[in-house]
Amino acid sequence: SINHSSAGRRPLPFDCCALTLTPFTNPACSPDGVIFETSAIMPYLMKHGRDPVTGNAMTSQQLVSLQMDKDEETGKWQCPVLCKPFSNHTKIVAIRQNPPGNEANVYSHEAVQELNIKSKNNIDLLSGKKN
Repeated sequence: SINHSSAGRRPLPFDCCALTLTPFTNPACSPDGVIFETSAIMPYLMKHGRDPVTGNAMTSQQLVSLQMDKDEETGKWQCPVLCKPFSNHTKIVAIRQNPPGNEANVYSHEAVQELNIKSKNNIDLLSGKKN
């Protein structure tokens, strides 16, 4: 038996906007963690007031601006702590900055696991702010 609902579907590359399906340059994510290009999702939300992926009501105030690091030589997004490029198989973590709460620094799960979780260190790895 074939599951037709997922037949032919592939996940988006991690660096692609879920609305335009093109690489993002200024990423933001929904409360559900779906990443969009800010310049694409803002007008969409103003017009429709809904998350284009889930269909749930959503406002621009709910978006979280993602502060991501890019390797200057390769142009690839990377973990700012480990300097390892992100791939489609990399688990990434966004740590909200409070205040203001609508921005988040993005790291590899590996960095957060080793430097925050295992060491019981609740300090943001870039800002030094307590999480």
